Formats: sequence, C-alpha cells, structure tokens
Amino acid sequence: GGEEGRLMAEEVLLGKIQVTDEAIVGRDSTTASPGRLLPHDGDTEMVRGVTLNYKMTKLLEGLCRISALGLSGHSDRRWSILEEGFDPSAGISSLVFMSLPMLAAMQRRPFQVLAAVLAAASIAWSVANLLAWRASSEYAFGGRRFKHYRLQTLQTRNGSEGSRVLEPGVSGFGILGASRCSPQGSLWFDEEESPQPTFSGPVGSSFLVEYPRGRPMTGWYLGTGALEGSEWRDPAKFMVWATNDEVHVGNGSCAIEREEQDTREGRVWWGWWGESIRSEWCGAAWTQVGSAQSWYEFSIDDWNRFVHFLPMAFNLPAERGSIETFVLDPTARAALFLQVLPGASFGFWAIVAVLSGVLQRKILFVAPHTAMGLATISPALCNFLASVTAWMYNVPHIAIIQTSYVFIWPILAFACVRKGPYWPYIFLAFTLSYTAASFATSLYWYGNIFGHFSPVAAVSIVFSIAIFVLRFMATGTAKKLLKQDRIRYFQLWETLCEDEDDKAGIEHLQKVVRMIGLDDGNYCRQHNRMQAASLSAPLRKRFDSQHGDTSAYPLFRDLGQLTVPGMAAPNSMVSSFHQLYSSAAIANVMIQERMKDWAERSGGMFQVGDSESLWEVPTFVKWRDLKDGNAESKIKWSHLKQHSRAMEKLVRSYLNDPSRLLDICRNCIVFESMTDLTNCLGILVTDADVRVERLKNRMSPSYNGEETAGYRDVCINLRVVNKLSVLLGAELHMCELQLILIDFANLRTDEGHKRYRQARNTRGT
Repeated sequence: GGEEGRLMAEEVLLGKIQVTDEAIVGRDSTTASPGRLLPHDGDTEMVRGVTLNYKMTKLLEGLCRISALGLSGHSDRRWSILEEGFDPSAGISSLVFMSLPMLAAMQRRPFQVLAAVLAAASIAWSVANLLAWRASSEYAFGGRRFKHYRLQTLQTRNGSEGSRVLEPGVSGFGILGASRCSPQGSLWFDEEESPQPTFSGPVGSSFLVEYPRGRPMTGWYLGTGALEGSEWRDPAKFMVWATNDEVHVGNGSCAIEREEQDTREGRVWWGWWGESIRSEWCGAAWTQVGSAQSWYEFSIDDWNRFVHFLPMAFNLPAERGSIETFVLDPTARAALFLQVLPGASFGFWAIVAVLSGVLQRKILFVAPHTAMGLATISPALCNFLASVTAWMYNVPHIAIIQTSYVFIWPILAFACVRKGPYWPYIFLAFTLSYTAASFATSLYWYGNIFGHFSPVAAVSIVFSIAIFVLRFMATGTAKKLLKQDRIRYFQLWETLCEDEDDKAGIEHLQKVVRMIGLDDGNYCRQHNRMQAASLSAPLRKRFDSQHGDTSAYPLFRDLGQLTVPGMAAPNSMVSSFHQLYSSAAIANVMIQERMKDWAERSGGMFQVGDSESLWEVPTFVKWRDLKDGNAESKIKWSHLKQHSRAMEKLVRSYLNDPSRLLDICRNCIVFESMTDLTNCLGILVTDADVRVERLKNRMSPSYNGEETAGYRDVCINLRVVNKLSVLLGAELHMCELQLILIDFANLRTDEGHKRYRQARNTRGT
C-alpha cells in the first residue's frame, strides 16, 4: 500500500515491470507452496476454455493485487484533481488553447497576480464612485460654492451655432438649492437658501447670474423665450459654467469676441477625449457644472465630481415662458447599478477565483473558472438593472447604452467556463463587441468615437493582442525546434516520390486503402459495453438463455451490472482512467501477439536493444529472424502511454474526455519497402481477431505533411475481438498501430523525440 504500492500499480499498468512470484506471494519463491500463482515463462493456463499465456497471467494477477490493495482508484483520483485543467508543463502562452483555459491560467502565479490587480482596481473604482456619489448626495460637486453662474447656448433649435448664436434664447436662468425647486415653483422664498442675484441677464450667447456670496447648487432651471414665434431661438445644446473669479463684462464685447474667436478656431467644448471642463470667458476661469444631458461616473480630475456632461441635444417644450428644471441628483439605485455594484461584484468574484486558484480547491462551492465567469456576468446583471432604472426615469441615452452592454458581458462569461481551445477567439469577439459599443457610445454622446472610450475596451484590446502575439511566438518557437527534423522528413518524402518503385508502392497503397473503405474521420471513441438491463425484452431473453450460468457472473449479477459482450453502448463512453488503462494493458498483450503473426507473414520488423546515445539510429530486425531462441526478449516493445502524458493530452486537446484517448495502447511495425507495408495492411484488415475502425494513410501524396512536421506513416485504430478479449472485457478497447517505412523510422531518434516534446509543450498540444 501507500506510495510504494501506488508506484507499483502505475508500473504494472504501463507494462514497465513484470510481476514475479515473490512479489505476488510476498515471500521467497523457495518457500512458496507448490500451487504457485504464476507459471514459468512460456507456460500457459486454461481459464474457461481460453488459453492465457505467461504475460497475460502476470498482468491479470498484478491487476488483482492492485484492486486488493485499494490502489485501483488512484489514477482516477489523480485525474479528478487534474481534470479541471491544471497543466504545469504547458507554456503560459499556450494556456489559452487548453480545454479549460481560464482555470489553467488561474492556477499560474502571473495570472493570479493579474486577476488580483484587476480585482483591487475594480473595487477601488467602486469605492471612489461611492464616495463621489455620497459627496454629491446633498449638493453637487461636494457642496462647492460659486458666486457666478452662466448658461451658454451652443446650438439653437434651428441648428445655428458658434457666432451665429446672438443670444441665449432663454427668458430666465438660475440655480437650484437644497429644495431642488425653482423660485417660481416654491411655495415660499428662503433668502438664506436662494439669495437674490445681484445681476441676471443675457450677455452675448450666455445668460449670466451673479450672487452676493457663493452658493452651492443641486441643479439649475431655465425659462423658455417669452415671445411667441421665438421657438427657433430655444437652446438645443447648452452648457452651464461657474466661477468665483471677478467677471468683467463691461459692454459685453468680451463675450462676443470670445465667441467669434472660438468660431474662427473651430473650437468645441468636447474634444476627441471627452468634455473640456475648463473655459476662459470675460477675464475669468470657468468650470463646467452642467449641460443638457449628463452621465454619472467618478472623475479622476475632480474627486467630488460624480457627473459628466454630454453635448447632446435637449428638446425644450414649445410653450413660451415655461420653466424647465435640471437636477444633478442621481438616485441611489442609479448610482449603485451604474458605477458601484459592477466593479464591486467583479472584484469580489475575481478575489474568490484567485483564492481558489492559489489553494487549488473550491471557494464558496465554485472553481476558479466558475468564479471568473460570475465575475464577468455580474456586470451584465448590473447593466440590466441600470437600464431598467434609466427607462423608469426617462433617461434614454443611458438606458440604450446600458442595454447594449447587457448582451456583451455574457460573451466573456461564456469564455471563462467554455471547454475547448477557442478561448482566444471568444475573447476576441468580446473585445470587438465591447470596443464597438464603446465607439458607438462615444459617437452617440460626444459626436466622435474617442469621447468616452472605455478602459475595459482598452484593456481587452491589449490582452487580445498579447494573446495572439504570444501564441504566434510559441508557434514560431515550436517550428524552430522541429525545423531540422521537418527538413529531413520532407527530403525523404521527395526522394520516395522520385523513385519509381516507391512511387508505384505509394500508389498501390492508396488503392488498397480505397478498397478497404475506412476514412480518417474523428468519430472513434472508447465505449462501455451495453447494459443487459437496457436490452429489449426479446434480446434480454436471448441474452439470459446464452448466459444462464449464474455461477460465472455472481458478482456482476449481485451488482446489477450485467453487460452484453461485444456490444458497445452508443451513449456510454469510458470516463474512468483506471478502466481505460486496465483495458489497454490487456489489449496490449493480445495485440503484440497478433503483431508477431502479421510481421512474420509480411516481413515486418521490430526495434531491438536500447539506444545508448540520444543520436543513435535505432536498430530494427525482422521478426522472422527473431522468433526462434531467446532473441525475442531483446525486442523493445512499446509501453502504454504515460499517465502524465495522457492526462496532459486530455487537458490540452480532448476537452477532458477520456473516451477520446485512442493511443494508450500503441505499437508499431517497421517495413523495408512499401510492398511489405501494404501486404501487412491487407493481412491485418482480414484478420478475424481484430476489427479495424479507422485508417489514416499519411503515406498518401494528398496528405498535408505540415500537420506532422513531415513525418509519415499508416496509422490504424483497431480492436482485438476474440474469446480472450471478450472474456477479459477488453474487446471494445481501441488501440493504435503504426505501419512505418524504415526510412522514416530511422529518423525517429531519442534526441528528435526530445525536441518534439519541447515543441509540444510550447504549443500546448
């Protein structure tokens, strides 16, 4: 048991060690009872009428001991930990192309730090917005007091603007106090709250109001023109300014000169990067405190400013002399849904994702990628609530924009929890959508695409560029690692295509493959057997009649797990790692026995000995020359795929689906000529003990050699189907067999495989 037993379990399943009598009995073989568990090499055992050779007997006894020691679930437990996507061997640039990119990334320190920084920034932004809103909850701009206020008309109802606007077009203008009511709408007049202005009247295109002392504001009011037929003079776009500097109006020429200068210079109060909140007018520096439309958000320029003013048109009523009030007092719901809750909720779930990734366990019942999905879907919920609130308060310019973002954030949430190597493209879709919405917002609010460019869009653009640049660099590095091997493989292929005999052999192989009629589609899976309970009544009756010997299946009947031999359940895929490796280990012994027969009949070869140097060319010998004597022990048989590599492949390429692993049991036969290779293909296809399920002819001229860096072979997926495989429950296990021309096999050195592993880890495949 323990670590020693775990390691032994893996070694047995991988076929790296042979279980001895001493290991099974647990004592010296000299003291073992005559009924030894294992026969000597070359002996056979009869089980239910089927012959078990020495290798199979050792394997089965090893598997039995693994179960008896409670180690059979080790690989499944190990996979359950790694299943979520953690892959320490893949390069950071390749994480986004793995099965669960967000989860894999959140278990890497750089991404944890990045997520923590984003969470802290989001929470800080929410706190700043909350403080700015609280500071402006009683009076705008934190209660700042100004002595002079003016309303400047930028554009009239008929479209006049600039120097063509000769008057403000209003009959009155003033500041709202704590009551948020105009003097005309108040039941009584409070001199303390709303002192009488010392001056109130038009100056050029502005309406100026001066008070004896500074006063705070909660908004402003204006009166439309008093004369009938003056509707065309009504302001459509206007701004409200304030100052405590001395204003030198004089005869009003300063205002006219300033407006003419602005017209000559083409100056606008909203530039490419948003509003200009400072202005010079009649010897005073003015601060923008209002406009026809507004947007609520914390301002970096002014910590007490929770409002941004937009150069959007406002349609005043046509009634003459009417009073319109504009209150700068966002409701608590609007402030929370617009600016406070989105950042706070994103930051909270991002912190949960970071903690879950660091501790490598679920926090609040969610994994890191799920937490990041919640972090990105929560702003969408806030956008929805903000849009509903905006529609309720008849603020369509906010409602429309918030509604658009409701449909954008779920794209990023989907990318966080989506399985498959499509994360970069989904994130790119989010980036393009959010950037387009940001440009549309800026164009709608400010008249140019950069007036309100979102920081989220900017960060997303940087990330998207970084992802694809890093991926491009990783791909380039992988290509450099395989460059020399690729050149040698392609040169070899060109040589084969130029040789008449080899060319004829390639064409003959193509004809044989077409006659076999199997394609290379990606449809093969590792299936479970059909459950007897799922059979129709007639088939179940036939099954019971054929398998009526209950003594042969007592445990299966007790568990209610009777299965139909040789019949795959279409919708039941293998999900257990231990089951997969146990079946592969059994199938591996049987297929190697069949390979000997195929090699003898076709002149096939196997590798012998171990290369002492990474650069050494492997040695291949025909089975016909090895089958006699002890030379067979020198064959370098293929082991099962390493557990770590299998799990790595599942995480990177197979969407965590163990049923897609078809090469755990993988072997190869090498041939001197295309004729021998083609003969072997024909022999194994007609072998009654196997079922060929898929055939990839990489020796075809139509095959794109770039997919395998120039390497070529004939790759076959097959199952061993005979009495023994059915008895042991491995008849459905899919194996891989490669038929390789010796010229290609000679190029497959250990050093070349080392470079291939480096390139594979760099690409994250």
